[in-house]
Amino acid sequence: MAKQNDGSLTAAESLQEVKALLSRRRRRDAYQLAGQAVVRYGNEPFLLSYFGYLQAAVDGRYRSGIDACTRAITLFERKVLRGEE
Repeated sequence: MAKQNDGSLTAAESLQEVKALLSRRRRRDAYQLAGQAVVRYGNEPFLLSYFGYLQAAVDGRYRSGIDACTRAITLFERKVLRGEE
């Protein structure tokens, strides 16, 4: 997987890796990576959505998970209206 200049994954690469971890049933690792990616790319709705799901599913933080997913929907809608997605 390609890295940015500082060695970190891009937003798209992070999302791809989260999905790969989930397909291998490694939810805790996916949650950790999604959390790191959201800190770095907080305005990426798909990452935020996966993070919200994992907050609820892995950590039992249902309210935070719902809030993250709701924010992801809002961000996605804004990006679609601006033609970014």
